[in-house]
Amino acid sequence: MYGLKEEPCADYLVHCCCHFCAISQEYRELQNHGFDPSVGWLANADRLNRGGAGASPMAPPTVATPMAR
Repeated sequence: MYGLKEEPCADYLVHCCCHFCAISQEYRELQNHGFDPSVGWLANADRLNRGGAGASPMAPPTVATPMAR
C-alpha cells in the first residue's frame, strides 16, 4: 500500500528469523500512520470511524455482516 521496499531481505525472512525486529517495525509503522497499537484493533477502528483526531487514510478494513442462510 505504501510502496515500502523489502530491504535488506524479504518480509517473510524477517518474520521467520527475527520476530522481535518484525513486531517492533510493525508497531512503529502503525504509530507513524496515526494508530495506537497499545489500545488494540477495536479502539483504533472506533476512533477512525468517529473521525477522531489523527484519523489516517489507511483505515482498517470494515468487516461485512456474515452471510445468512
